[in-house]
Amino acid sequence: MKKRLLFAGLATLGLVLASCGNNTKELDDLKNENTTLKNENDSLKDENDELKDENESYKDANSALKNEIDALKEENEALKADNSYEVKYYDYLGAKKEMKFKVGQYDSVLDSLKAFTNVDLTVGQYGTFINGIDNSFTDNNWSISIYENGISSQIGIDGLVIDAGDVFEFKHECWSTLETGWGSFDSYDVLVDQVVYNFAYTRFEDVIKNNSNWKGSNYWEYMALYNMINAKNTYGAAAYDQNIFNTTYLNNDLIVSLAQADVNALFDVSDPSFNPQLIFKYYYTARLLNMDLSEFEAEFEAYIPTLLTYGEFDEYTIPFLVGVAVDLGVESSMDSYILNPTYRPASESWGPDGYSWLLTGIAATTGSIDDAKDNIIFNADILENSFSKDVSVSSLLLPLAATNNNARTYNDFDVIKYLFDNYYDSTTMKFTTEAEASDYSSNQIYAALVAYKIQRDSSAKVNLFA
Repeated sequence: MKKRLLFAGLATLGLVLASCGNNTKELDDLKNENTTLKNENDSLKDENDELKDENESYKDANSALKNEIDALKEENEALKADNSYEVKYYDYLGAKKEMKFKVGQYDSVLDSLKAFTNVDLTVGQYGTFINGIDNSFTDNNWSISIYENGISSQIGIDGLVIDAGDVFEFKHECWSTLETGWGSFDSYDVLVDQVVYNFAYTRFEDVIKNNSNWKGSNYWEYMALYNMINAKNTYGAAAYDQNIFNTTYLNNDLIVSLAQADVNALFDVSDPSFNPQLIFKYYYTARLLNMDLSEFEAEFEAYIPTLLTYGEFDEYTIPFLVGVAVDLGVESSMDSYILNPTYRPASESWGPDGYSWLLTGIAATTGSIDDAKDNIIFNADILENSFSKDVSVSSLLLPLAATNNNARTYNDFDVIKYLFDNYYDSTTMKFTTEAEASDYSSNQIYAALVAYKIQRDSSAKVNLFA
């Protein structure tokens, strides 16, 4: 009897424990479900907050547009009362030039525009096409749009009719954007174009045209200029405007100094003043000037082993050396050296800039940034630590562009977005974190953006050092 009671008690306990176990599992399931629902609720709250912010943004944009329309209406009324009309021109940065005219003062809007701007035109069987205004640029991503009284004109400049109160606006606009529906550019890619062309119109003239000493650090500008010319010639679709390829930037003193350079002396490592960077500077400028490079080419391949055994590489030598070798078709002479760590110092001793340039140089021979990383014992910490400096971040664009990858993204890290968000001063179109706008650190950034732009527009490998 006691045994039966014991067994019954144990059975009952088992049922109770099983029930408790089931209840515990059910409780855990409910807790997990509650956590899931809480996470979903938090996500919905975040989404709701984003929609609120977006709605406020639309309200602000709508309010700004309304104010703009109201101001234009007032302007129209004032012009009507004065029997006048206005013509305005906005360059690629939004800077405005404008003039007011009396009705009848000029026969056409085009004549009015030409009264205060320099207009580059093509006149053909389909009418008049504006190539540029005030030596401005146009390329396949940009165009000069015409607005009549705030509304985009559906007719060309030849069809515009002048009435009192009219406001005619000519604006450089990037049409290849997500907003227009005609392209994939976001606001950062628009900024890239603006910065690159601003660089072309300021840096090329300030640094190259006024520089009579070709031994300076401005080979970055020469590389950028050469690559944009080469991109236009090689990838016609890029269609970069010829206005920025004005080789009169290379003044007579510079041309004379280059033409008189002793090529043999450039390769003389026994000379106390020997500097390998001058070799590459000579190469880039000579190409821009269409100089005879046969003597240089004859010396270059034989020079490779000498340089590789001459002291320690600096952080420039590898990418420039490989770039020129690839361009001259003698990169096979580099293979036994470039992939041998014996011939280069540890990448850590160069810092992130030199490390990225090293990646670019090796990627030019392997065709892949991953292969390049494998060959140099990749150290991710170097690149991660580089994000504290504007030049270092921009340098990541170079190996990516050289391997025909998306030069904007590195391991899901948006290089362009990070660079503009953290180091760009939109009021000056300059990157000024490390140095003054005209200083050496800035031209490296602009050159890297040129490499990115060409790769993006042509979908082809761009080795800036070649």
